[in-house]
Amino acid sequence: MLDLVKQGYSYRSIALKFECDRSSILYQARKHKIERLVKIVNPKSPKSYPQDGRTFKLKDYYVENNEKINKGKTYAEYVKDEQDRKWKEFINKPTRTRRAG
Repeated sequence: MLDLVKQGYSYRSIALKFECDRSSILYQARKHKIERLVKIVNPKSPKSYPQDGRTFKLKDYYVENNEKINKGKTYAEYVKDEQDRKWKEFINKPTRTRRAG
């Protein structure tokens, strides 16, 4: 099993061959300090991340202890949004009709 990891086979394919979970293969490889020859990189993952870890710009914020803090909404604004949402759900809800029987 460990030879297959050294040869570069994926943990999933080795796990399918031995009919076990891939985490077991991963555990054994780490236990025996075997590094994979090929690092698997997801082509859909972004190449680089923003330095502060955010993917959007804060529009309305204040700074406290050198940290940007989003102001957000007031409680009244959240209540109004919830009431509007419930009303829209009620309007868009299909009406039930009775069958003549």
